[in-house]
Amino acid sequence: MQYWGVIFCGIVLFTIETDAKVPVICSEKTYEQWRYDLHHRFDEVSQYDCPSSSCGGQCVALVKCGCGAPYTGLWSPGYNVAAYCQHGTGYVAAGTAIATFEHGTYNNRWTDHTAVFLRCSGNGKFQVMEQACEFSCRLAEYSSYSSYYHRFSVILTDPGNLNPGHHCSWKYSGC
Repeated sequence: MQYWGVIFCGIVLFTIETDAKVPVICSEKTYEQWRYDLHHRFDEVSQYDCPSSSCGGQCVALVKCGCGAPYTGLWSPGYNVAAYCQHGTGYVAAGTAIATFEHGTYNNRWTDHTAVFLRCSGNGKFQVMEQACEFSCRLAEYSSYSSYYHRFSVILTDPGNLNPGHHCSWKYSGC
């Protein structure tokens, strides 16, 4: 009887493990390493874009091309970043891809945004690396005064959807 219990537990654990979604992690670096990379290596990031976009440097391209995140339709929300930085609820590692979700979906509209979480910076604020049509890759800080602040959550996806070796720039059309 005990023998079957061990096998049963092994099967249950295996099933849970394969069905679990995982966060999109760009790189596990310290804040200072991200700052260094931003100024010395990520000049090309501001050029990340997908061929069908109407402007250079889309925010989604940063996490797709720079972090290996899949198509946005395969994203689901994980821990809320504001809750983590304000109350310690959940966990968000430096280098985690984050996005604004509405009703569990990233809608890919002009009112939505993606970024790379860097750290909580005190008083509930958090710092990110981001880019958009209006500006190239930069460090930014979000507080409760921002309309995006409470909507940012960790991007989760199925493990098979991750493509961490997928890096591209404006020269590469496979975004």
